[in-house]
Parts: sequence; structure tokens; C-alpha cells
Amino acid sequence: MKRYAAHRVYWASRNELRSMQVVELDDTGRVTGVYPLLEEIRHTEWVGGMIVIVSRMPEYVAGEPFPDFCTRLNEREKQAVPSAVFAYCITQFDVAGMSFTPASRIISL
Repeated sequence: MKRYAAHRVYWASRNELRSMQVVELDDTGRVTGVYPLLEEIRHTEWVGGMIVIVSRMPEYVAGEPFPDFCTRLNEREKQAVPSAVFAYCITQFDVAGMSFTPASRIISL
């Protein structure tokens, strides 16, 4: 099991944006739990940026505002019947401004 923590987590199928969360993954990379980060937890890796929880790799469209990205992901997740969800980190994400930067990249956790 792996644990990652971040300032923000967006769960696309639920259209929920959460603050200060821990995301747990099993050995296959599937999300097994999401819960508030209330204290330091052993073996938890802090990731900069934003964690997105979706059924498949999200695609970033250059110049797309973050709210539009969330709407697109939420619509895509509504159409799918996922058997599992996975976590992806948006690196170099401007958490204060809730926006992508030119250096933003999406990587699998």
C-alpha cells in the first residue's frame, strides 16, 4: 500500500474538491481510501500540486481553465462505469490560484 497527501484532491466522479487529504493506493495503483490529513502519518509521501481521482488517465488541454477541466472529467466519469479509480498528480499546479501553470504535467501515482 502507498499513501500520498496533498493540499487539494479532486474526485471527478463525485465532483468533490477536498483540502488536505490522504489518498491510499493498493499495489496495483487503485485508490482504496481517501481521508483528511489530520496528523502526520508514517510512510505517507507529500506531493506538490493537485491529486485527481479518476477511472483513467486525464488529459490536459493547453489553456483550459481548471474549472472547465473538472467539468470535463466529471462528465466523462458519469458516462463510464468504472470498476476502479486511480490517482494522478498534477505537478506544478498553482494551488492558491487553482489553476494550471505552463509547467503543469499529469503523472500517475
